[in-house]
Amino acid sequence: MITLFQGPPAFGLPNLSPFCTKVELYLKLIGLPYKTVVADPRKGPKGKIPWIDDDGQIVADSSFIFDYLSKKYGEKLDGGLTQAQRVIALTARRMIEEHLYFAAIQMRWGEDEIFAEVKKAFANLIPAPLRGIIANKIRKATLAKLHEQGIGRHKPAEIYELGNQDLDALCSLLGTDPYFFGQQQPTSFDCTAWAFLAMIHATPGKTALQEHLRSRQNLVDYIGRIGKRYFT
Repeated sequence: MITLFQGPPAFGLPNLSPFCTKVELYLKLIGLPYKTVVADPRKGPKGKIPWIDDDGQIVADSSFIFDYLSKKYGEKLDGGLTQAQRVIALTARRMIEEHLYFAAIQMRWGEDEIFAEVKKAFANLIPAPLRGIIANKIRKATLAKLHEQGIGRHKPAEIYELGNQDLDALCSLLGTDPYFFGQQQPTSFDCTAWAFLAMIHATPGKTALQEHLRSRQNLVDYIGRIGKRYFT
């Protein structure tokens, strides 16, 4: 059985981290038996979550996990995609994970009221006497990484506007279809798209990023469709 090492659940989602959520959804979609373990990211092979243990084979990072599972157990999700759609899916996944994600990080770690809720989700992973100190250190380090990446040099309103452009692109890409690329069943791209969209939607708060997503009804319906089907 595959063991998925990940963070804690939060805000009604299976995991605080969208990278972990996308792997768990992928495992559900391809029908492999698995169990989850809440783990300390520092103990992972790459110092972060998620990672999996497949009968002794350790694989870290959600993208490499997808590649590994596809090669070992077969490509069960993307057979209906054309080559052009696969290229678009890869490009859109990069947009989500390497751009929209950083706008979501600003939302979660940069806004005081939202950070207070995020800190509660971490509570059981940090010894009680140190929770406040460690959580604040993680927050400071996370926002410093945003500055190094570049997006953190903008004002929050500017960051959310950049994220909103990504949301609009996904809104157009989905259109009126139940899943991306006109498929009747989710593909591996839906694992990524749903995990990150659901994270933004479910996080408590009313930033411009969250409100923009909540105003895009096709994305809201999409979030509910997959969540109800696979996580309830």
